[in-house]
Amino acid sequence: MGFKMGAEIIYKENFHYFIMVIRGKVLKFLKYILAGSFQFIGDLFLLWFFTEVIGLYYLISASIGVSISSLIGYTLNKKYVFKKSKRGFFEGFSIFLMITTGKIFAITAFLFLFVSILQINYLIARIITGIIIVLLMYILHTKVTYKTDFN
Repeated sequence: MGFKMGAEIIYKENFHYFIMVIRGKVLKFLKYILAGSFQFIGDLFLLWFFTEVIGLYYLISASIGVSISSLIGYTLNKKYVFKKSKRGFFEGFSIFLMITTGKIFAITAFLFLFVSILQINYLIARIITGIIIVLLMYILHTKVTYKTDFN
């Protein structure tokens, strides 16, 4: 009887710990999505603005939009999502710039595929591309840019 109660207590404590860890990970990811949503809205606006108002080619507009909005994203993520980063601001920002450069190439490649080959509207194509890339960016920024744990 005593062993059963002890095992039950251990199970409940481990289960409670497991729930707390999962909750922390989900909360962090949701904060990342929220910060990324502000960044993405800015990105879409800049893509539209540089393409429709200024008259730039959509791939150039996308590169400019991603570059500018990424600065907003880095600041929001550093301040609100990855507070326990093991990297200083400038070290993390340098790594962030390298990852963002790769992200720009990936986004323009997907946009070219969706718009020029599959004939999808450039704004819709950018939304699809954002959905494809978001999880990869979360993993890279968590483990490389900010050098934190997932929880």
